[in-house]
Amino acid sequence: GRWHGTQEGVYGCRRGGVEWGTAVTFDVVSAERSYIGGVIAPGLEAMTSYLYKRTALLPELSLAEPRVAVGRSTKAAMMSGEIFGYRGLVKEILARIAAEAFGKKKARIVATGGYARLIAEKMPEIDAVHPHLTLEGLRIVGNLESVRQKTR
Repeated sequence: GRWHGTQEGVYGCRRGGVEWGTAVTFDVVSAERSYIGGVIAPGLEAMTSYLYKRTALLPELSLAEPRVAVGRSTKAAMMSGEIFGYRGLVKEILARIAAEAFGKKKARIVATGGYARLIAEKMPEIDAVHPHLTLEGLRIVGNLESVRQKTR
C-alpha cells in the first residue's frame, strides 16, 4: 500500500495507519511488514465541502475543535457533526479492523495527513500522530535513490 511503503523503518511493529487527505485511508500492516489490506472512506474535507456545495443555506466552515456537542448555531451544529461524527466513523472502522486483523494482539495505530492532529489527538485508539509521515517516507526513499545513483 502507498502508506505503509513510505513508513518502513519508522514503525517496526504490527500496525494500522489512518491517513487523512481527500479520502481517509486505513492501512493494515502485519508484524512482518506485509500489507494486509485496508479501508477507504470519504475525507473530512470532502464531506464538509459536499454539505456546503449541495445545500442552499449551509455555510462553508473552517474546521476546528467544537466546544460542545450540541451546537447553538448552524455553524456550531455543523462543526460538531463533522468533527465528532468523523471521530465516530474512525473509531468504528478501527474497532472492526482490530477485531478482524489483530484479534487479541495489540496493534499500534498511527495517524498521518492533513487532519490527523484535529481528529486523532483526541482519540485514545490512536497511538501516534505523525502528520507528515508520508512526506518523510518519500524523503527517505528519495535519499536512498540518490545514494544508489551515486554508487553506480
